[in-house]
Amino acid sequence: MISAIIDWLNDPRKSYKSGVILYDRYGKSEVLKKLFAGKESDFVFTKLYTELKRIDAEQPKPEAAQQVIVASSEFKKYAQPKSPKINRELLPERLKMLDIRKGEFFNEASYLNAQKNKLPITPEYNEERRKKMERIEFLFDIIDGIWAELDHFQQT
Repeated sequence: MISAIIDWLNDPRKSYKSGVILYDRYGKSEVLKKLFAGKESDFVFTKLYTELKRIDAEQPKPEAAQQVIVASSEFKKYAQPKSPKINRELLPERLKMLDIRKGEFFNEASYLNAQKNKLPITPEYNEERRKKMERIEFLFDIIDGIWAELDHFQQT
């Protein structure tokens, strides 16, 4: 992990010149090195940011970050849509409300996952990331319970 690149990416007042120095040190493309050495523009700055982010993403992550990546793939496993054929018109009012809440819970879990993925992968954000994952798992437990009730209604 290249901490200088992470620091530059997370710095709200990032300097174009320091980014160019980082790319000269860690980047491989001679064409891009020449582009970045030229005049600064919005396009070039965005390209520099994108390339440094790509270099950071290609670096092996420490063990804690690997656990977060595994947790993210678990979200995808939980998020697989379950769609038994349910005729909402036949559901009692309580189950209709549960079916609506199920969608709200899924939307909240998706939103939390997006927030979690935007957090920098550094140790100081591990606790926040863990709390978001716990909430996501809790929401999917509720969703699974709702599906169980809906399935039970359909079978009986």
